[in-house]
Amino acid sequence: MRLLAAALVLLAAQESAKDQLRARYGERFRDLDDDAAARTLDAEKTIGAYLAAESSERRGELAARLKDVPLATVEHLLRCGGTGFTPAKAGSRIRTKTTLKRQDDSIEVELQVTVPGDYDPTAVENGVPKRWPLVIGAGNYLIKPEENCFGVQLPYPDLPGGYGRGSHSQKLLQQVVRETSAIYPIDADRVFLTGASAMGHCCWYTAMAYPDLPAGIYTGASMPFPSILNQGRKDEEVVLPPLGQVRAIANYWEYSPDDEGHNPRKYMEPVLKRIAELKYDDLTAATKGEELTLAQFMKGRRRAAMPVRVLLESDEKRINRNWWIEVVDFAPRATFVLQILCEDEKVERRTLFKKPVIVDAAADRQANRITIKADGAKRLRVYLAGALVDFDREIQIVVNDKTTKHTVKPTVAKMLDATRRTGNRTIPYAAFVEVDVP
Repeated sequence: MRLLAAALVLLAAQESAKDQLRARYGERFRDLDDDAAARTLDAEKTIGAYLAAESSERRGELAARLKDVPLATVEHLLRCGGTGFTPAKAGSRIRTKTTLKRQDDSIEVELQVTVPGDYDPTAVENGVPKRWPLVIGAGNYLIKPEENCFGVQLPYPDLPGGYGRGSHSQKLLQQVVRETSAIYPIDADRVFLTGASAMGHCCWYTAMAYPDLPAGIYTGASMPFPSILNQGRKDEEVVLPPLGQVRAIANYWEYSPDDEGHNPRKYMEPVLKRIAELKYDDLTAATKGEELTLAQFMKGRRRAAMPVRVLLESDEKRINRNWWIEVVDFAPRATFVLQILCEDEKVERRTLFKKPVIVDAAADRQANRITIKADGAKRLRVYLAGALVDFDREIQIVVNDKTTKHTVKPTVAKMLDATRRTGNRTIPYAAFVEVDVP
């Protein structure tokens, strides 16, 4: 009798695990038995622990626990997984804080979160937990709750790092997206950065530093290259920012060509010329009072699924990755030191390349070949996914006309490591290889 009772309790627990899995993922795992459902739930928790683990030893232990989990299951849990979403009243506004760590100190930043008008943390849609778009309002830009999006308002103009001109402010925007996505069901393919003036500049540079983060940026009275970045240099020595990073990102850019204070012509001309050369996939440049509302701009727009061509442009070492191409080692390059000011206060020193590093990479899945032209890099890391290459065939990687051949087997361990390195679990790469630049 006792054995029967114990068996009934165990069966109930197993059925509960299957119900939990169905509640989170709909019919995606409908064919799993009770034991397999429990193992899948455990795998979901293990993946989260792996991505949060700081030591390689701990990550190795956790990866070993997942080695027998099917790769497709790990990929689905990475893309769609997430538990314990925070309950909140639909349409409410919540004040919260985040802590930005800098080299010598930490700064506490107050945030205001706007909850969608139809928010339900238990909602399931198309077999996965329902996701909502996220709008980061850097400064005075913020979507209304009735638009059914999450919004996070950042203060203006008190961001650390010089009104968004410094790298700390760009790190802050990326950190807010990551933290918000951990506690609310955010649609990672519909993250939008918005801001005006200096905070518009911050949106541009956040997209340059984290180019696979936003689906779009919506800026006003700003430009991707303000005059402050030329302090102490001759006017003719304009170094263009890494605009190639954001070529595949939807952009709404409102500016006045006659505003000498914000957009001096001597800086606007080379920027506009470079934008014309890049042939942006989705750019709306509005002038002289033209206006496209944020809701109109967001409608139907999503982050690129997996661009088969990426252009990595870098004017400093911290900007080293665009989607699936990453510079592991930079070649020696002439540099200059930039002192960023905020109201005459020195807030940051940065070292920039006088000549930008450029890596142009294109994938041809039919030929199973990736072709790369690189200038300024010594070693590259190429992240691989089924949308780019066929893992069942030999992969050719051509760098500056030199071909290397690779046989790559995707594994759970490689997918987890690639996800940890890129910091983006919704675009799981199955493996990566490193190649030298001749």
